[in-house]
Amino acid sequence: MGREIKKLSTWNGRENPPAICHLEDDLSGYSRLRIKSQRVVFRQDFENGQRVVKCLFAMERHTFYEVFRQLLLDELAS
Repeated sequence: MGREIKKLSTWNGRENPPAICHLEDDLSGYSRLRIKSQRVVFRQDFENGQRVVKCLFAMERHTFYEVFRQLLLDELAS
């Protein structure tokens, strides 16, 4: 998984590679990277004029979205 995440850090952000999906609705602002059966949620920010990719969460696909959505909602509620 490390190699794919390293590629993500050098991605120019202009084109969507097939393994990346921009999330919608209550997960808007986050993107998902698909690596075999794993899913990684990340967010792009800019710090000091540089694009920074922040990997936030990784898990097996079958429970990934449900668990991440709940974690996000819990964080917003606190």
